[in-house]
Amino acid sequence: MKGYDIQRVMVFAMALTLVAGCSSRGVYDSTQHRRQAECQQIVDTEEYYACMARASQTYDEYKRSVEPVLD
Repeated sequence: MKGYDIQRVMVFAMALTLVAGCSSRGVYDSTQHRRQAECQQIVDTEEYYACMARASQTYDEYKRSVEPVLD
């Protein structure tokens, strides 16, 4: 019975980790369009392209850029 409880806890922990990862990506992806729309209001061409470059960064690129800061 004890082994069964540990197995259930492990499955729950793995599922929770998976959901948390998907949630972070989902939030990032859903706000990406909003960031790009905000760039559309910038008049200066150079500033616009810099904004779009930041707003078009993929989730994986974003994660790699913030990992050194979080460590």
